[in-house]
Amino acid sequence: MEGEKVVKDICLTESSELKHYGSSAVFVYDPEDTSNRPVRGIHDNVIKFWRLYPQYIKDAFITSFTTGLTEPNKRIIENEWQKMFIRLRSEIIMCSCGRTNFTSMFVKLDDKTYRCSKCGMQFSSLSINHLDYRIPLYVGCRFFECDIDRDSDDFLTVSGELVENKLKAGLLGIKNTSEKIWSVKFPDESVRDVPPGNGFPVWPGLEIDFGGGVQAKI
Repeated sequence: MEGEKVVKDICLTESSELKHYGSSAVFVYDPEDTSNRPVRGIHDNVIKFWRLYPQYIKDAFITSFTTGLTEPNKRIIENEWQKMFIRLRSEIIMCSCGRTNFTSMFVKLDDKTYRCSKCGMQFSSLSINHLDYRIPLYVGCRFFECDIDRDSDDFLTVSGELVENKLKAGLLGIKNTSEKIWSVKFPDESVRDVPPGNGFPVWPGLEIDFGGGVQAKI
C-alpha cells in the first residue's frame, strides 16, 4: 500500500496512516487505479520483483488487495497462500551460469523443458500426480515432504535432492533423503526399491513411486 500517495504525504500522522493503509488504501499495482504506483528511487525492489513474479502470484495479490479489501470473502486464505509459495519455491531454477529465476523467466521449449536465455542450458522437469505444476530439475534442487506426500503440510523437511555423480561429471541422480522406501522403474523396465540414503540416475521417462498413491515422472 506504500506508493506515490504515501510519498506525497510529507507528514504521516496517525490519521493519514489510517487512511493510506486502511480506510482509503490503494494497492500499488491495482490494475484499475494507478494513483498509488511505486516510486522509482524509493520502491525499486517492489518494481523489480513485481516484473519477475509469475502471473498466478500477481493475480493473488491483486485479488486480495483490491476487491479483497472491501469483500473479505474474496481474500485468499492462509492455506492457499502457503500452497502458492510452495509452488513458487519449486519453480525456481538455479542455472550453473549463475542465473537464478522462476521458470516463467526462462524460455519454455515445450511442456517439460526450459532453457536459460543466458547460456542455453536446458532443464527437464518432473511431474508429480497430485500437483498441478511441474518441478524443474537442476543440480541442487530439492523435493520436500509436502511434494511427495499428498497429506503432508510439511514444507521444510527435504525428502529428495538432485545431485551430480562424484565420479562421473554430468551424470545426474536423485537421492532419497526421506524416511520412506521409493520404487523406481529403470530403463530396462525393472522396478527396484530405493531406500533412504540411496539414489538413482535421471533419464528421460523416469518413473518414481513415492508411496501413498503419489507417483512422478519426467
